[in-house]
Amino acid sequence: MNIGKMKAWLLTWQWYDSKHPDKVAAIISSRKSEKYIQEIVELLVKASEYNATDMAYFANKRHKSQYQASGPLVINDVPHGERLICGSDPKLYARKVAYLQIKRDKISGEEVVSWKEPDDFKWFNSKRNKIVVAAEGAEKTIRRANESLMKNE
Repeated sequence: MNIGKMKAWLLTWQWYDSKHPDKVAAIISSRKSEKYIQEIVELLVKASEYNATDMAYFANKRHKSQYQASGPLVINDVPHGERLICGSDPKLYARKVAYLQIKRDKISGEEVVSWKEPDDFKWFNSKRNKIVVAAEGAEKTIRRANESLMKNE
C-alpha cells in the first residue's frame, strides 16, 4: 500500500552526530493542534528516557520535568510556529510537513518516507513589518524497515 501526498505532523528522532540517521517516531494528522502535538512529543521523550517511577512522578508535575517541548522555534530572528523540539541527543523534532508520501520499495521491501520540510522565513527589511521566505523547505527522504515505528532500527 502506498500513501499519497498529504500534510501531516511528522515527528523524527534526530541525533547530533552523522552516525545515526534520522528515525521516524510518529505521523499525526495535520488537523491536530500544536498543544496536542506538544503533549505527544513530551510523552514520547519521557517514555524513552524515564523509568516507571520517574514517569509516575512527573505525570502530574509536568513543569518539573526536564523534558518540555520548546517552540515556536526562532530562525533568522523570526518565530516559526508549528515546529517543536524536545530532548537532547537524540532530540525529537515535530513539524508540520507537506507532501508526505510513503511508498514501498518493491525490491528491498523497505518503506520510503518522503516529505517537504516547512519553509524558513526572514524579515524583509529592518522595519520587521513583512516576512518573506529565506529558504524553501528541503525535500527529505528516510528509508526504513517495513515494521512498527517503535521497533529499534
